[in-house]
Amino acid sequence: MSFRSSDELLLDSAKVTEASEAINLIRATHADLRIITIDELLSIVSEEHRKPLLAVFDLDPLVYDVRHTRIDIKEFDPGSLVAVDSQIYVHNGTERQLGKQYITPHFKDIFSDLTERMRADIGRVVLIQSGFRSPAYQAITFLQHLARTGSIDQTMRRVAPPNHSQHNNHTRLAVDLMRTDIGHADIDFDRSVEYHWLLANAAMLGISLSFPKDNGSNVDFEPWHWQQL
Repeated sequence: MSFRSSDELLLDSAKVTEASEAINLIRATHADLRIITIDELLSIVSEEHRKPLLAVFDLDPLVYDVRHTRIDIKEFDPGSLVAVDSQIYVHNGTERQLGKQYITPHFKDIFSDLTERMRADIGRVVLIQSGFRSPAYQAITFLQHLARTGSIDQTMRRVAPPNHSQHNNHTRLAVDLMRTDIGHADIDFDRSVEYHWLLANAAMLGISLSFPKDNGSNVDFEPWHWQQL
């Protein structure tokens, strides 16, 4: 495997962890981090913490034998996105609220149709756990996952780098869905009635499962990740 200098920087676990912890402090003060631009992000992090973030942008998934498709992302207008707020779920018997998510107007129509049909068919609904992410926020997501795993290879199979993630694609958006009652954790979504209903109705709704089991992209199975067609 041939590493570039950016990859080598991300192999420094101490620098990655330090940058990740600094970003956690930013989360507490920045309400709309999911739609932050790279210029805005770089303006509020120290020069030392910018380096790992910028290195994430330079990653090539193919170096790690992962086939995340590069997305030609045009400038997006945050004002064109629709906020999804006040989503309530139950965790270990306690009600909690998801953070604000953003979706496109077209995906709002898809999700409204999905919600209505699922409720009518099986008496349940799903929530949007993660919607649109700006490339800058995708870099944050990748870096913080890397801080937990300590492995670029492992992270690459679960989180795409910026400009390769379907969450960045505001013309064909992908979202992560979750159940409203997850018990301890929503780790068995693929065994839920909601997931099997989605499999049966996805084509009619205009969405598809991006990363099924044994997919050719070498991305981990993600039963919660659905993209508009």
